[in-house]
Amino acid sequence: MPFFFVGLSALSIAAVRTDQVASAAGIVTFSRTVAGAVATAIASTLWVNNARVQRTEFVQGMNDANGAAAAMQDAGLTPGQSYSALEGIVEIQALTGAAHYVFMLSFAIFLISVLAVWLAPRPAKALSPGEAH
Repeated sequence: MPFFFVGLSALSIAAVRTDQVASAAGIVTFSRTVAGAVATAIASTLWVNNARVQRTEFVQGMNDANGAAAAMQDAGLTPGQSYSALEGIVEIQALTGAAHYVFMLSFAIFLISVLAVWLAPRPAKALSPGEAH
């Protein structure tokens, strides 16, 4: 990720005049911070919503949940404990599947962003590494 952000910052700052580099660097940093906060909120929302959907699908697709609960009760759990254990297993699997979904989506977005930076035209003027900071 550092290679992506350094390249993106260099591309965005190389397009401004030398006397505006400090202001441009501040705007780029601010924009990156706000975009990160918005992206975090979107990712969290997607994760929770997808976990609900996956949990519903898991519950509908469960085969013989009562049999599994009965087996747990035969092993010494109370009925409440056995159903709580089953619910915990389903919840963990739903959250894990939702996290996988969000990671795959963020990977696709990041790959598209990297390709956009890679294919961006070269800046007209060279930017020294220390000039953007």
